Amino acid sequence: MTKIRITIIIPVYNAEIFLRQCLDSIVSQTVEAKEILCIDDGSTDSSPSILQEYGNRYEYIKVIRQKNQGSGTARNRGLIEAEGKYIAFCDADDFYYDNNALLLMVDACEENGVSICGSYRKIWENGSIVDSPLFREIVLYDKKGRGLTFGDYQNEYDYQSFIFEKKLLTEKEIFFPQYLRYQDPPFFVRAMVTAEKFWFVPVECYCYRWGHQDMEANELKVKYVLMGIKDVLEIAVRQGFDILYRRLIEERLNGQYYASIMKNDSKEVGEQLQAIEKLNQKAKNPLEIKAMRNKENFKRQCDLWGKNSAAFELNNHKNQSFQIFRKTALLLTQGISIADILKQMGIHEVYVYGGGEIGKMLLADIAGKIAVKAVFDIQFGEVFIPDDDIPVIITPAAAFQKISFDFIQKGVSRKRFWAIHTLLTIGMKYLYNKKVNIEQAEEDETQILAAKKHFLITGAQFGNMGAQAMLYIAVSEIRKLFSGAVIWYLPLDDPEFYTKELQERYDLLFLLDGEDKQSQLFEVLPGLTAIVDVSGYALSSYWENEWYMRNLRIAYHYNIALYLMPQSFGPFNFAEQKQEQLRKYLPSARRIYVREKATYDIMKQLYGLENLEVSKDLVLQNKNMNPKLIYTKTEALVPRILNTDENVAIIPNIRNYEFGSTSKILELYWVLIDYLLKLGKEIYIFGHSNDGKVCEEIYVKYTECRKVHLYKEKLDCMEYQWFVKQFQYIIASRFHAIVYAYKEYIPCIAIGWADKYGELLGAFGQERYLFDIREEIKEQELLAAVEDMNILFMDEKKKLQEIYPLTQQENCFDVLNELKEADK
Repeated sequence: MTKIRITIIIPVYNAEIFLRQCLDSIVSQTVEAKEILCIDDGSTDSSPSILQEYGNRYEYIKVIRQKNQGSGTARNRGLIEAEGKYIAFCDADDFYYDNNALLLMVDACEENGVSICGSYRKIWENGSIVDSPLFREIVLYDKKGRGLTFGDYQNEYDYQSFIFEKKLLTEKEIFFPQYLRYQDPPFFVRAMVTAEKFWFVPVECYCYRWGHQDMEANELKVKYVLMGIKDVLEIAVRQGFDILYRRLIEERLNGQYYASIMKNDSKEVGEQLQAIEKLNQKAKNPLEIKAMRNKENFKRQCDLWGKNSAAFELNNHKNQSFQIFRKTALLLTQGISIADILKQMGIHEVYVYGGGEIGKMLLADIAGKIAVKAVFDIQFGEVFIPDDDIPVIITPAAAFQKISFDFIQKGVSRKRFWAIHTLLTIGMKYLYNKKVNIEQAEEDETQILAAKKHFLITGAQFGNMGAQAMLYIAVSEIRKLFSGAVIWYLPLDDPEFYTKELQERYDLLFLLDGEDKQSQLFEVLPGLTAIVDVSGYALSSYWENEWYMRNLRIAYHYNIALYLMPQSFGPFNFAEQKQEQLRKYLPSARRIYVREKATYDIMKQLYGLENLEVSKDLVLQNKNMNPKLIYTKTEALVPRILNTDENVAIIPNIRNYEFGSTSKILELYWVLIDYLLKLGKEIYIFGHSNDGKVCEEIYVKYTECRKVHLYKEKLDCMEYQWFVKQFQYIIASRFHAIVYAYKEYIPCIAIGWADKYGELLGAFGQERYLFDIREEIKEQELLAAVEDMNILFMDEKKKLQEIYPLTQQENCFDVLNELKEADK
């Protein structure tokens, strides 16, 4: 019987996407007498059938099945069952790169009398394969490889690029610990240290697939990460592996896993941190573990901002410092200094907090131009800020939130505090981008930013046209009331959507930097006049709404006027802890406008709110938006369609798929379009928001039909309002598509999924044209409504013309006039 030279162990759990490529790469290895052990760790996808297929095809592939116990347990099972002299480990989502790699590594072990052999690694990411830099310089010119020790390596990762003699592992009882995360490093480091030396062959063996996994150690599993780090740290300290020690502290504890550690306040995590700190103190030159230092401050920040924000705020100074120096340099290229920004804001004397590098830069910049009343720094002793109205500029990049909040709690007015980063952001928008002539402005004593009120708009996004419309209206109405107001915008959607060109088009200050778009949020809070939230629907137990709770906490703790503009709420099936928070924070909002009367009654009963009012939809109330108050450049796309009197629009909503069968919904649209074609209509399918995919799915049946068009041009909400005027009527599933159509007296057939559709159509006497996707829509009833609309659309148009002015009798933004009264 041929003796097996190497066993490749593959733990498999729901790996159907990558499993075939993995197995094919191992089968292709030229090493003879190999064994492949696949440990199916309780897969629920098609992985078991794929393994069975390969097991039937290749006699050296063996499949072992077990209940789901984790990859470490699966590898240990394989290690016990393996018959090979050497062991290799491959993850089911990775693959081997060079067909000769394992053969070369086994030969190297036997020729050089070592128990471990390593090799190069490749990394696959987003369709590209790149080199991993490890070892490439060390063994670049040694084609047969080189003998090394773990002291030359000192990395706890990449064990899959190595093979191990089974005898070494089993006799020394080196197995994977029963951890749910970070179980590989303790195994690998123990094996490497026990072997003392290993051989390295310069062959491309392993290709690690990167980017598809959830790499973040979640809060429940972080205790296992700490247990693994403790195991490896103990070896690093005992053996004097300084590089490994620094990697564990700086890259793992203070970097990769820092946020997860900070978010978890369990007893087990605390105990593991204490044990790690004891080991840390035994190191020759102990490094600081940030989690030990910041835990107390983190807990306080969690109470205010939530775990995500607090963890980021404590670990964000590098990015903020970079942005400060970058923006300072860009402004200086235009001859604009921080002193110029302060003067334009009407500030001529300041206190400066912080004497570090950034503080010194600020003092040098404003010397002789702005009067510095005093410089404060905690290193000089306890700081007392005089009781006057002089602004305080805080320069430490990582500490603005903590420093300012501490003083606010001591009674210092929050509006006195400015972050240097925020001042630079204002300068970039209103001086740098507009190329203001500073010298001329000083001669004319023009202060373009002096005494301006600062507002923060939350709850909006550009990716949804309804949310975009509410943002535009908020900007327009605020500036009508407060000429030239400075408006900060914190979007909900991806920061990458907001290109430089887009930002330059709008007269807004975009808060886009940092995790969850929150890093600069903390810097602008002290100077805010009010927060205006225009969420269409956010406070609900249907989904996670931490950002919404954060806004409520901010308004409460900073005593900032908060206005929740007309929106939907509920249901309110929250855990008791969140219910307590809502009972505490909701009453602190200046005004809460709710769109549905039924929801008003529920919120009154649950939270006893006195600041609650029923109000029509924000977009419906608005009479007009002034483009000059929104855009920096007011040119707009003017979309035109065929000049005919028979235009009908189909405006779907991808969210309809959440409430019904995709195939049935598509069939419903196709029935509608076929009927409209019989009526001789020219049909345009287009997305109101992020509905491009469903539009294409509807259109695919009509690519050869000249009377059905897919309109792909991206419109903003103002351009859309002009566009919709060209139709006889529309069939829409987007709420604000219907609202904008009504504003232009265009009747609609609505296919909706929420109560707000019923209230909207009811208010305009259009109930007969409403169909609820949550219920079975009868085809004949829908087509009958289309037939009625086709005959009566002019009558319905007149009805809208009569009713719509009645919706203009109120404007929820009138409530902001109370901010003017407060100034008197």
